[in-house]
Amino acid sequence: MAVPGIGWAHGTAAANLVDFADKLRPGSKIPVSIGNGVNLFEADLAAKLTAEGAVDPNPGCKYQKTVNEGFTGRTDSDLLFGLQWMVPRSTRKWRDLRNYKSADQDITDWINTAFTQTGKKVTILITGPGTDVALALRTTPTLTQKIERIVWMGGAIDVPGNMFSLPANTVAEFNIFLDCVAAKELFSNPGLHITLVPLDFTNNLVLDAKFMTALQAAGQKTWEAKFAYELLDVNRDTWFGGETAFYQQYTIWDPLAAAVMFNQAGNVTFENMKIRQVCGTDLLGGILDITKDAQTVRELSPTYVGANVTVAKTLQKGATITDYPVVKNFLAALTA
Repeated sequence: MAVPGIGWAHGTAAANLVDFADKLRPGSKIPVSIGNGVNLFEADLAAKLTAEGAVDPNPGCKYQKTVNEGFTGRTDSDLLFGLQWMVPRSTRKWRDLRNYKSADQDITDWINTAFTQTGKKVTILITGPGTDVALALRTTPTLTQKIERIVWMGGAIDVPGNMFSLPANTVAEFNIFLDCVAAKELFSNPGLHITLVPLDFTNNLVLDAKFMTALQAAGQKTWEAKFAYELLDVNRDTWFGGETAFYQQYTIWDPLAAAVMFNQAGNVTFENMKIRQVCGTDLLGGILDITKDAQTVRELSPTYVGANVTVAKTLQKGATITDYPVVKNFLAALTA
């Protein structure tokens, strides 16, 4: 697991994943890595200007500032919104600076090791920006030969985006926006097969009070369900726009992507398409059109060469939210 430092948490939040991994899978020693702290556009710009003898433009300030650092932002995400006390601290030594590797190097090693040990291609789940996977493929382009597919929660194709902290932009989804260049490189790579789980799909399931009640009841059975409830309860109480907005906007974005990956979402419809990632920036550092930056669009040109993208579109529903197959499977997994 790699935690990028440009999303809704700092890279040091990787320590939380170590704690979770060792709590849920004792003795498994699941490897964890701290991801890149700067998106590829700004990293490339800094390298370009430094090579030309110009002043480093302090990369990381353009996109990351769309995520709040304080209240309910990165700092609180790092602290699990005040719930760190619920997670036992791991005693495992998981980061050794004497044998330091960057996240993209770790990802390369993990893919090679898994392929060598199993003889099978790997599936990668991305629930944030694609920075570290894109960096790994820059360094080792032949890795595509060992990747079965990438399942990625990201993008908005035929629905509005979710950039609530940048309301001028109504087309971008956060995971894509935070590293548009990485998304552009992944979507344009003809050696990749990507299963995209965009807002078009996740919008099919918006949480309601009945879901929260069911999750609270499940929390009486297992630590996992109790933690999930407490985390969502904090988010509900601190959500932008209050509880009413929470029940209009909030879904389980990343678990839905995992459910698609493991075929636990019920009957899902998919559409194959080519994706062109629009980045409203150039290598001179200017935002050309902030209202269209990081828009994810269908590419209709027959000559376009890009990744083979399968987009999740519709989700099997039920009479109530707790009757949705994916919700039943979600609650069952938490109480197993």
